[in-house]
Formats: sequence, C-alpha cells, structure tokens
Amino acid sequence: MFEKIKKLLTHSLIYGLGNSANRIVGFLLLPLYSRYLSPEDYGVLALVSMFGEVLFILTSMGQGSAIFRTYFQHEDPQARETVITTSLWLVLTLSFPIGLLALAFSEPLSQLVTGSTDYTLWMMLGIGGVIFRTLQRMPMAVLRAREESRRYAVNSFLRTIIGLVLAIVFVVGLHFGGRG
Repeated sequence: MFEKIKKLLTHSLIYGLGNSANRIVGFLLLPLYSRYLSPEDYGVLALVSMFGEVLFILTSMGQGSAIFRTYFQHEDPQARETVITTSLWLVLTLSFPIGLLALAFSEPLSQLVTGSTDYTLWMMLGIGGVIFRTLQRMPMAVLRAREESRRYAVNSFLRTIIGLVLAIVFVVGLHFGGRG
C-alpha cells in the first residue's frame, strides 16, 4: 500500500513540475515581453489566446482524459494499444480538419475576435499553435498512461526550452513583436 502511495506521489510531483515549467518560463519572460511588446500586442495576443483555448477544447475533445479512463479498464497490452490508436485516429480525423477549417476562416475569425482583419496572420499563427498542441497532447497522454513520468518530464522540459529559445529569437532577435 505504501509503495502505491509513494509511486502516485512521485508521478504526481513529476507531472506537476513538467506542466508548471511552461507557466514559470512565461512568467520569467514578462520583463522581456514588456520591453519588446506594445500594449496593443498584449491585447491582441490575449484575444487570440482566448480564442485558441476555445479551439483547443474543440479539437482535443477530451481525449487526454478519455485515454486514461479507457486505458486502465484493460489489462491486456494489445487492448491498451488499441485504445491509444483509436484515440489518435479520432484526433487526426476530427480535430485536424477542425483546425484546418479554422485556418481557412482565419480572416473572418480575426475580424470577429480582434475587430480587425489586420491580425489575420496572428490568428493563423494561433490556430496553427493549437493544431500542434492538440497533436502533441496525445503522445504526452500516452506517456502518462504508461506511467513514464521521467520521459514525460524530459519532453516537457525540452518543449519549454525550445519555446523559450524560439520566443527570444522571434520577439527579441527578429523583432517580430507579438507575432513572435
């Protein structure tokens, strides 16, 4: 019993740290952003991000949580792999087209969300980010289902470092502003 609790606490701590890393880096980047982004950039980014969160809910369809519910109902490794494969195909066949449809309508969505079509590129970048985030969520959910917390943490850490470097390069180095 004690071993199960210890295992649960260890995995929970590792997952928590892995998930918190992006938020911590975002917080640490605030001085950089406040120096290189205008208040207008912040406002548009907030609107595009809010839209992105709604789109993410639609595209992810709760598959991250659904995997766990179904995965652990099976003891057979083949049945567990079938759960993962089915979930992946569901995301690819339904979520990806939703994202592509949103990309196709990025100009009217930009008008609706920001009040201007001037931010269509920003909307496209935000939608593209959601598509990649949705696709990326599946492998991370699989790592969690298989209780591979260390690989999960390494992937989260690498994703955070890559995001940090890209943010600095695009915002500071290339002066892309909010588009960065």
